[in-house]
Amino acid sequence: MDRATFDAHEHLRGKGETTSLLELPYLTDEEQALFQLLNRNGWRVEQERLGRSG
Repeated sequence: MDRATFDAHEHLRGKGETTSLLELPYLTDEEQALFQLLNRNGWRVEQERLGRSG
């Protein structure tokens, strides 16, 4: 998920558990930054709740 998608679906944001992981392999720099933001704040958006495009 990218930041624009997260921001567009802020109304679906919920609280979740944080992790002690600081980095996830195979993420782009943008995805890594979003992961860190979400983890730092305990935020989650279940991607299954996002609408389909196209």
